[in-house]
Amino acid sequence: MTFWAALAMARHVHRMQQAEKHGELLPKQMYEALIHVPRIDAITSTLGSVWSLHPDGYHSEDSWPAHLQWGADQLVETVRHLRAGRMVAALAMVRRQLERWTLNVAQHFGVEPAEDENKVVYFTRVWAEYPWLRADIGQAWAELSECLHGRGSMGAAQSWEAAAGDVRTATIQVPQATLDLNQRMADIAGTVFTQVRGGVRTLAQQAGRDSWAMAMLSNYSVREVPDLLEPGRVAIMPLDPAYAYSSWADNATSAARGYRLVVTAAGQNGTLLDLPTSHVMGAVLERRGRAIDRFRMSMEREIRVLGDDYQPGTLEARLFRYVAISEAAEVISDWSSPEEAACLRLAAGALRSAFYLWLEDTDIAMACVRVLLEQTCQARAWRTKPQRAKRISELKGTVTSSARWIEASGWRRAKVLGQALGEFSHVDLRAAVFGARRLLGAIQAEDVAESERPYKARGHALDSTAYLLAFEVSERLMGVDEGLAEGFREQITLLDAVEHSRRIEDLLARVHDLRSFDFRDL
Repeated sequence: MTFWAALAMARHVHRMQQAEKHGELLPKQMYEALIHVPRIDAITSTLGSVWSLHPDGYHSEDSWPAHLQWGADQLVETVRHLRAGRMVAALAMVRRQLERWTLNVAQHFGVEPAEDENKVVYFTRVWAEYPWLRADIGQAWAELSECLHGRGSMGAAQSWEAAAGDVRTATIQVPQATLDLNQRMADIAGTVFTQVRGGVRTLAQQAGRDSWAMAMLSNYSVREVPDLLEPGRVAIMPLDPAYAYSSWADNATSAARGYRLVVTAAGQNGTLLDLPTSHVMGAVLERRGRAIDRFRMSMEREIRVLGDDYQPGTLEARLFRYVAISEAAEVISDWSSPEEAACLRLAAGALRSAFYLWLEDTDIAMACVRVLLEQTCQARAWRTKPQRAKRISELKGTVTSSARWIEASGWRRAKVLGQALGEFSHVDLRAAVFGARRLLGAIQAEDVAESERPYKARGHALDSTAYLLAFEVSERLMGVDEGLAEGFREQITLLDAVEHSRRIEDLLARVHDLRSFDFRDL
């Protein structure tokens, strides 16, 4: 095994092992919220068509039970990412849920945004319809957004991921900043989840099941949080082929089917109030079972479409490169200024979260790719134009947008890519997600078949942005040791400096050609 391969995999495995040791990464409020999920599953499966394989909740308006169960699905996914210490994934997920269920609250109470009203003020006003709610949801949204831009407490909190990869340390202590941010995310996620519970309560009332409705009003409190069953497999390991086709995965899909039968029967037999809290682990395994089923279906489709051209090792090689690029970025951060180090570490964490979520086939991966793009451009700007980077960093609010950093990095032609990724980053009635998806399909190279572009769009965006980070890493390595840089190129990117520059130039040219792209033209 080569130097970079050995270093990258050692750090990657060490981080997963460290995460498995630290159950305190998951705040107890998340477990208390999880206790509701089996009953929600029982109610929604009795009163509607649920157990969808779609990870992003794109259900029709008349499939309200499926929307509500998706809210429970997302709570479980947030639990997994918090437990694993994948902070960018958890932040992106919590913010999207906040936005999604704010729309529901606004619709229910008829709260429309005023002209030129910013999101912070609007979200606060919407949730103020609940007089019992003490939390300022607008401020909560602003905090999550600040962290996803690398500001606020994110630098200190996200240092956990870099420290956990240090193979020289057998055991690390989770930084208090990490625990504090996880706690903040748990508080926000739990508050937002009350809207899901309220929706289930209304659904039960409409079906004449008042006792079910009352169950959604119960609040649970636990003194100690039992760790997730097999946290390594349930939360920490990526959903790659080795995982999806393992004997453990076979058992998980069987357990998922058993759980679905049990909770559906409890709803149909009127015994859901008797479901024990131990079914929480069944609810988590059920979501893993569906994810495994979805992955296997996607793999079967790819094998069927590619036929003899299918190469079983292609995905594994691709995932290895993502691991190696992210680990190299964290290594080189130790030889950088504090500002640059923070950007490189967050870019590494964003890439890690992005490829984990990409394997789950969810659009939220693109929200993480947006963080990856912005932080890569920030790191590049600090290296090549430090005075300009300093001026931008001193600006406040939305004026320090991703677009400013993209321009400052010298890659301003990538601006429309950043715009597309931004559409995936929010749940908004004005968001042009379908247009953004078309753009990600359009920026691929000419040799990609038109019929395949929609399926490869997100993966291409992830791959292209990862290689932007790899370019920045290799440039920085050149300033440290040419041998390290050449080894990184030969062993990881498989591109020399000229080829890598040409690849980036080709990407920027294709993206720039679409600079006038109309995201809303269907």
